[in-house]
Amino acid sequence: SFSVVLGIQGIYWKFRYTRAGNRFIFPLLICPTMNRKVLLVSIILPPVVGALTHKLLLKPQARRRKEKKEAELRRRYNDELQAGRDKAAGEIKLLEAAVARSLERECSSDPPGLVIEAAFFGDAEAITRAAARVGTQPPSQPETSTSAPSSGTPGPGENGMEGELGSGCLEVCTALQFLVEDSKLDLPEGISFVGMMGFCDPCPWREEKELLIHYTFADQAYKARVKDCEALRIPQRSHATHH
Repeated sequence: SFSVVLGIQGIYWKFRYTRAGNRFIFPLLICPTMNRKVLLVSIILPPVVGALTHKLLLKPQARRRKEKKEAELRRRYNDELQAGRDKAAGEIKLLEAAVARSLERECSSDPPGLVIEAAFFGDAEAITRAAARVGTQPPSQPETSTSAPSSGTPGPGENGMEGELGSGCLEVCTALQFLVEDSKLDLPEGISFVGMMGFCDPCPWREEKELLIHYTFADQAYKARVKDCEALRIPQRSHATHH
């Protein structure tokens, strides 16, 4: 810890350090006399220097170490990632016909039902970047629906971004549309998305994962974001992007 001390000897900084139950104190004389300007500087300077050091030196170093560690983990999990993505892509192929029928039902109802326009699962930052790049389009129409929601969001493996093993993100639009029943999607708490059909673990080096969904219901746009194993219930009025 650090403190500024005023005493008979003048103005000095006092550094306290504790290790293995032993306490060490290191005083550093700043000025042998009482001087207001020196006192003001001695109070302001340390936190400013500390903040700058943290921002310009320590934080970038910590970020580089984190990135280096994640890059090593990505290489280590490369085979597992490839196998998981291949499995998810194969499962999506099996769901295409059912999803096309689901979309036709949801889009032909009056008002239009629940349509998953874009959905991403994985690292929190990665899914945010993916959603920003892909964007969302107006509700899909039955006649344009084929194997997946026609929001401009490609299925797994169709988008170069999704094919990158180190992206930390998986597109799961089709997988979620398959789970829509009667314009509702209800997943209970405690079930990991990783084990669901059309999903895999896109970032095994990260413990926490999230699911980001853009969807439409009754021609209104909604957005939901939940952590892995949290309950997911849509549509909900609180998810509306325009209140």
